[in-house]
Amino acid sequence: ARMKIIKKKDSALHEMEELIGEKDAALREMEDRNEELEKLNEDLKAQLAASREQNEELSAQIDKAIMQLNERTRMHGDLELEHLKLQDQVESVQTALTTPFWKSPKKKSPTKKGKRK
Repeated sequence: ARMKIIKKKDSALHEMEELIGEKDAALREMEDRNEELEKLNEDLKAQLAASREQNEELSAQIDKAIMQLNERTRMHGDLELEHLKLQDQVESVQTALTTPFWKSPKKKSPTKKGKRK
């Protein structure tokens, strides 16, 4: 009877050791997985930081492009105004050159007006 009790105790002890072994193995697996996840998290944080930096660079490039576009648009407007002024001057010169001198509007001298009276 005593042998049976000892065998039962040995058996129970053996089962407990097996359970402890299984739990230890499961714990090691969880710790390994945790390390993998922490490394993955660090990698993702580094990628995020790089993406943020790239985003800031692209934003700066876009802002610069917008400023250049605004400057070019302003310069284009200035050139159009200058073009219109020059066109008016050319038309004035062309009109002056193509109008016969006797038809060109002259200011009459006050002496002629005086003689007619």
